[in-house]
Amino acid sequence: MNGIKLYVGNDINNRNIILNGTALDLDGNENIEITLKQTDIRDLSANYADYTKKFTIPASRVNKRALKYWNDVKNDDQWPNDVEIPARIDVDGILFRMGVLKIDNANFDDNGNLKNFTVQFYSNLKSLKDLYGDKLIGALDYTTTLLTNTEFEYSDSKIMNMFHSSNNTGIEMPLVSVKRIWNDFQTLKYTNGSTNANGIKKEELRPALRCRQIISTIEKEYGIKFIGDILDNQSSPLNKLHIWLNKNEEAYSNAGQILDLSGTPTISSPNWGSSNLDCYFDIGRNLIKLTKRNFGAYINMKFRLNVRSIPNNNTPYKIFLQQIILNTDLTVNEPATSNQENNGFVGGTLEWVSGTQDNAANYVWNLQSNEPNLTTKYFRIIGESQGGITFTDLDITVQHYLLSNANFTSNTVVHRLQSPVDNTLVARFNVPKSLPDLSVADFMSSLMKLFNLVVIPIYDPFLASQYGTQNIYKLEYFNVYYGSTNTLDITKYTKLGKKINKIPTFKKIEFKHADSQFGTNIDYKNAQLPAREYGSTLQEFPNGTNEFKVETKFGLLIWHELANVQFSGNPLDNQYWITADALNEDYTKGVFNKPIVFFKSGLVAPIDQRYLSYVNSNGTDQPVYRFNAMTNIDNLLNYTTTLTFSEENMFGNGVYANTLYANYYKNLVSGVYSSYAREFEIEAVLPKNIYTNLSLGTTLIIQDARYSITDITLNLITGQCKLKLNNIVEESNIVEDTSANAQRLVPPPEIFSASRYGNNIKISWDGQSEEKGIFGYQIDFKVDEKEYEKLAFIRTNEPFGEYVHEGIDEKQIYTYKITVQDFYKNDGMPLAIEVRI
Repeated sequence: MNGIKLYVGNDINNRNIILNGTALDLDGNENIEITLKQTDIRDLSANYADYTKKFTIPASRVNKRALKYWNDVKNDDQWPNDVEIPARIDVDGILFRMGVLKIDNANFDDNGNLKNFTVQFYSNLKSLKDLYGDKLIGALDYTTTLLTNTEFEYSDSKIMNMFHSSNNTGIEMPLVSVKRIWNDFQTLKYTNGSTNANGIKKEELRPALRCRQIISTIEKEYGIKFIGDILDNQSSPLNKLHIWLNKNEEAYSNAGQILDLSGTPTISSPNWGSSNLDCYFDIGRNLIKLTKRNFGAYINMKFRLNVRSIPNNNTPYKIFLQQIILNTDLTVNEPATSNQENNGFVGGTLEWVSGTQDNAANYVWNLQSNEPNLTTKYFRIIGESQGGITFTDLDITVQHYLLSNANFTSNTVVHRLQSPVDNTLVARFNVPKSLPDLSVADFMSSLMKLFNLVVIPIYDPFLASQYGTQNIYKLEYFNVYYGSTNTLDITKYTKLGKKINKIPTFKKIEFKHADSQFGTNIDYKNAQLPAREYGSTLQEFPNGTNEFKVETKFGLLIWHELANVQFSGNPLDNQYWITADALNEDYTKGVFNKPIVFFKSGLVAPIDQRYLSYVNSNGTDQPVYRFNAMTNIDNLLNYTTTLTFSEENMFGNGVYANTLYANYYKNLVSGVYSSYAREFEIEAVLPKNIYTNLSLGTTLIIQDARYSITDITLNLITGQCKLKLNNIVEESNIVEDTSANAQRLVPPPEIFSASRYGNNIKISWDGQSEEKGIFGYQIDFKVDEKEYEKLAFIRTNEPFGEYVHEGIDEKQIYTYKITVQDFYKNDGMPLAIEVRI
């Protein structure tokens, strides 16, 4: 039908119908209209789907078979009521869209004969916000996506390597204290031959994770793929962005090491107890398995875990009993286990302890007789330490008894495991469990708001095969997507009638991050008049009606250079110690569990051997002679962007002009929300070679004017197209208005001349060099006393120019008229000049 083919698959679980599928019969008199909207690509909660209006397809034999006789309620093999059938639309043999077909109705005529089906097509790209749900970024499975292990040794040597190495595989150690203020270099400095007890300690540090690794984990978790230069270019700001792992007040919290249960289990009498409850020590997997057997009375089961013979009594540790969840193959499901309430810990020490603990972890399982037999629970023992510690013996006792006895002194069955194997613990840091509480949806939405990104669904069979998913999205800067060189001149396809709508004006335009609870940020806010969060901007206009607000869920730290370093030379910007603190309003304790982001700004090596002191766990210190600087600018020597919307420079004089607002939003605000912008409703009839290459990022040209697309409704059969467009307003031509509805007529050129050479006439004009708001010039001419005719429209922003009129006739009087137009398409005062030939 007019080159349009609609294919459906026969397996609702396999949406890859690139090379197969059944072509449905289409009704030649039925229109298929598909809709795209700009708001869809700028809003995570939007339905990322091109969709058609409902249309009918005939009840042909092919269609009934392809739809599994959906109308036949007696058919056991029919599609479900809410089926989404894999589908694709081809135009002249070329893939146009892939998605799903939904059946809405089966329609019968007055004689009871099946007439047709009502269906609707959607692209198969779901709303990302619905796809993400409420899951937190810390609850994702990072086991195969992190460049480092999800948990690593939090030792002095590891921290020193993170300071000094330029390649830390996505995990960095920023110079931020959660315990105290770092202001003075003299307090923290390293002096060879002596110990500085005031040096940096690992307890006051927290690592940071590269945000790109979170994106990779999201891709894996949800079966999607993000592409685009902002991801592939390693020097892009997104690839330098890190999020601070500051969820927990203790650096070691919720990390832990699985303890080795190697040993010989024993069981005591009476024998009847062993048939009520089965206890099995799985030595190979370090698990304790408890299974309820057949019994008719209540029993209590109690674990008793005893840790003895700890050689280093001065090193604090914790012991936990963790209930685990298994996969179907009986391996441990680590994400599901960790995502339980309290990480699945059902007993253990609440605080750090030291020395022998006779009753370190207890758990009571009360079983009722009506609970199904063979109910099973699995447990393991987790240990944490603030440093090196060795358990030379573990004594695990499992006892159970009948409730009627209600004690452990009689009729008690004892299962016991003594594990003489040495369990050596070191301090460990767990990355996922240290990520702040931030949902996947808020994380992705905040990234998009930082850099003003759009999400573009990609329909490409080759990429789908390459990435193993059809759910492919391109992340692109808004300025790039809507400043695309992909232009189409559709002047000859458009109808003359159009409607021009007013774009809403704004009384307030605000850009900000999450409000900060850090004392440094609060002091900064209170010092501003009016009070303003660090990094935010606010513009207010007296005659506006709406509010435009961009707010991320991320927070910022205020970074500063250490004072009193006393350099002998003049260091460059990448040779200072740059630090921050994360204390509360009264600077008494740290603030945790906040999604703080910053850039990795470069490797810094301060001059003159001005080293910082790092205090080891044994009290000695060693020099920190360089570090990976984390700041709010992407490069210390040659920055391209900041993480602030405003222009603050916290390191010295001047401002940072390349802000988030300047780089990614200024053109949008001054263009789309300019007083020169209008919304145009235009109709056109587009041929297939035009509309198949049309996207929301295409710049349309109509009568020499350029437009961006906000809304398309396209009839695939007829090519009838309804467009909502915004005229493109270039920043250099914005005329600042003092009233909401101000209009300005651009004055005509000050000089207008014409001169003949041969059979040509060159027309020149020159105006005020500072004039702005020019859209172009209309040049008309007439011969003798005839009517004016249009000669040319010169599209230019400049107040000067020239045009050559070729092939004129002799012995005639030519009169030329030039009229300047502004961005409202208002005509200025015309100027005319005569030339006698």
